[in-house]
Amino acid sequence: MAEHQPSFSLELTPLGENSEQQALLQSLPSWGALQPDFISITAHGGVERSYGADFELATAVQQDLQIPALVHIAGQTWSPTTLKPYLEKLRAAELRHVLTIRGDEVFKNAEQQNFTTAANLAAFIRQVGGFDISGACYPHLYHMPPTELPDDLHLLQAKLSSGMTRLITQLFFDNEVFFAWQRRVRSIGIGVPILAGIFPVTSLQQKSRLKQLAGGSLPDQLNDQLAGVANDPAAVQAVGIDYAVNQIKDLLARGVDGIHLYTMNNLEVTQKIYQKTQAWFNKSK
Repeated sequence: MAEHQPSFSLELTPLGENSEQQALLQSLPSWGALQPDFISITAHGGVERSYGADFELATAVQQDLQIPALVHIAGQTWSPTTLKPYLEKLRAAELRHVLTIRGDEVFKNAEQQNFTTAANLAAFIRQVGGFDISGACYPHLYHMPPTELPDDLHLLQAKLSSGMTRLITQLFFDNEVFFAWQRRVRSIGIGVPILAGIFPVTSLQQKSRLKQLAGGSLPDQLNDQLAGVANDPAAVQAVGIDYAVNQIKDLLARGVDGIHLYTMNNLEVTQKIYQKTQAWFNKSK
């Protein structure tokens, strides 16, 4: 998956076998107009959905838009026996870029031997052959107390040893935490591209879930700005967009390898962020 540096990429979530999925497919030309280096396709369902909506969306992105699709594969969903034919289906469709994650316990099948780590999953995919493998990483762990800090660097090394060639971070809201974490990663010789995951807060309903994903509380600056416009949904969205735009500009100015944008299929929000940051990508190249 050839990328410009710094790269710009997006995430889309399949919506099942329904009219919402069809609307998403019809909107793809507008997503493609943003010229991302690739579009990742999430995996939030079981095996049946992977063969259906996930595969359908990934195929449309790559064939209709001529933009590489990065297909998420969640280890808890699959066993070696069930995954191999799916990989063969992806390979036959020239969908050769995958993101390996452990995935949620809710999709684990107690009757089969699922992949329990992203590293084991990536190693199996590498053994099957023919894929470029990306992995997830979690800068917010650096913000945890030392007594609670998992051995994330050891886990990262295991992931890269299993065949991953690129890392995409979980969302974060504090660039200083990201850069402190990245310095630790680079200090032990990990040199693969690290793409920064950015999520604009566009509603107050998102806050509790986002705090869980990003680790701890949102930054005081963002909390205060959101609180000041809590009764105005449009203003909340504007605050979230502006915060994300400033994050992206700072990351690009300081040499980040790429930006991966999480917007929960919100085309309007994605377009606004793209318009406000496009020149910064060009400036950084």
